[in-house]
Amino acid sequence: MPEMLLPKKMRPFLEPKRYKIAIGGRGSGKSMTIADMCLSAAQMQGIKTLCCREYMSSISDSVHSLLKEEIERLELQGFEVQQSQILYNGELAFRYVGLARSPDSIKSYHNFQRVFVEEAQTISSDSLKSLTPTLRMAGSEIWMAGNPRSVADPFSQRFIKPFEKQLRRDGFYEDDLHTIVWVNWDDNKAFPEVLQQEREYDKKNMSPAMYRHVWEGEYYDEVEDSLIPIEWFEAAIDSHIKLGWKAQGAIVAS
Repeated sequence: MPEMLLPKKMRPFLEPKRYKIAIGGRGSGKSMTIADMCLSAAQMQGIKTLCCREYMSSISDSVHSLLKEEIERLELQGFEVQQSQILYNGELAFRYVGLARSPDSIKSYHNFQRVFVEEAQTISSDSLKSLTPTLRMAGSEIWMAGNPRSVADPFSQRFIKPFEKQLRRDGFYEDDLHTIVWVNWDDNKAFPEVLQQEREYDKKNMSPAMYRHVWEGEYYDEVEDSLIPIEWFEAAIDSHIKLGWKAQGAIVAS
């Protein structure tokens, strides 16, 4: 039987924590790993998972297909994949909801023990405010996977900026409430060759800022078609130190 793959960086997700956040770029395996762990929790502990996205116009926009594929790949027994939900041994195990249309509707799902938010970088502040108090059961957890967009987004402001120094230094952050990991393609031992070829192509053809966003989970605050790319600004920071000259003259800001 095929084995579930658990990247080393995501092993802290095995320990109880209210918020478990995985950030990173393409090919990191974060969504598949979370899906596998939720499937295992349904089997071993009877945990029901509510799978959310900010925008979900149909079931095809959810992680339903990913869960279905993993059930088949791992040859898991006892699951019944229906059109809009998944049962385990006849009991509800997974259901899906879009948050954007009616954030308050999430409150009706208070009997779930786990919420998994995919594409969490798109979540709005209203959805975040409605989501967090919904899970009231003892030991309930909120799991999120996302690739940060702007530093100003609600997801970034809530789960990255306050802990960014340690995240960048260690690749993870942990306290009594949070487990946050930064996981990328080079942390995924099962990173496929087809994605490796795509990554190498993108590294040659994308702007450095876009490449870092897509593959390394960095913010992407660059304005499309801007005259001055982000990397020019970054290169100018402390350039006098790097180049060995002392700035002179008036400081003019606009």
